[in-house]
Amino acid sequence: MRNKRISGKSKRVPGRIREPRGQRRKRPGRLLRRYRRRRSLSGGLLRSRNSSSKRQVRPEKMAALDLKEMQPTEAHDAGHLQNRVEENGQTLNEVQPDPNLSDSYKSGFREGYFEGGEAIVTRLLPPHTILPGVTAEDLIASGIRHLAPGSLLPLLTPSEAASALRDALDSGQPLSLVRLGDGELLTLAHDIVIPTNEARRRGPFLPYAGVELPAYDIREKLAGALRQADIIGVPISRHSSFQGLLFPVLSHYGLDPARLRLASSTVNYELAEEGLMLPLLRGRKVLIAGNRAEGLASVLQREGIEVVGLVTPIRGVYDAEAAVQQASGYSFDIALVAAGIAAVLICTEIASRLGKCALDFGHLANKLESGEQGLR
Repeated sequence: MRNKRISGKSKRVPGRIREPRGQRRKRPGRLLRRYRRRRSLSGGLLRSRNSSSKRQVRPEKMAALDLKEMQPTEAHDAGHLQNRVEENGQTLNEVQPDPNLSDSYKSGFREGYFEGGEAIVTRLLPPHTILPGVTAEDLIASGIRHLAPGSLLPLLTPSEAASALRDALDSGQPLSLVRLGDGELLTLAHDIVIPTNEARRRGPFLPYAGVELPAYDIREKLAGALRQADIIGVPISRHSSFQGLLFPVLSHYGLDPARLRLASSTVNYELAEEGLMLPLLRGRKVLIAGNRAEGLASVLQREGIEVVGLVTPIRGVYDAEAAVQQASGYSFDIALVAAGIAAVLICTEIASRLGKCALDFGHLANKLESGEQGLR
């Protein structure tokens, strides 16, 4: 049990001889006590303000967090995120923790940021040398400029992705564009790259995205869908739940990234933001699949887009087959699929079995319906 401190009285500690009142050492002041608590972070342990017990600090909380684990406002607070785009390709442009966060968190944030950057530089420098005026970011930038040819894999630009879709629509050829976020990657990685419990811990949103882990059958279906997909959107973030899972997953399933046609996983947003989505859909028969189908249909119809049918609801990955069957009853040119993880399965099946174009539309449907984002 924890002893309570009573104001004005000192705690009796067994085995300790009480000193005469005039010779007792003063208790450290509040600022010093707080400083000592912060210093405890350097050993990887965090002492809470209200308890003497210790708990492990999760490493991922020290750096670029898996932003899909938090609400958008919390994700912003974790590091002044800028250029924030959905859940699939987060970048941290600033590294100063938000001033509203706790002192302990800010201390841990700074310590983690140091250990992941300047501390590595220190360890790699020759003995008895220092490197003034050059930051870890400077060194990384210099290293990237000197990478061997072929090290960087090019991604399709939004205009190139739009051109690929347009060519397929004009020629009547099937094409599927799917996107991998942390939900898809955690599903693909569970019990292969990371244990199922770890995947569930990183992805408490997975049931909302349509899958309950373990789901080995869905994992293998997703891997099969990647082999069929014409264009795969991948996260640009190198975070452990994004590219940290992407490349081990591709390696496990024998997929060479250099042989895949890749785009950014936020290409759906980029198509809308750069004014490429509406021209792509005008004059086409559009099918919409997903739980936001009605709202998205209203938005598109106001822009003069012909919506020929809705496939809804889609309650998870196990509704994917029924969604494809329902889609087969419509005459359409392109399907816009906003169905979480199931969208990867639905898009590839629409292309391979129905011979149509399919675009993994994602949360862009929610943003268009709410008015948070517009089409142009």
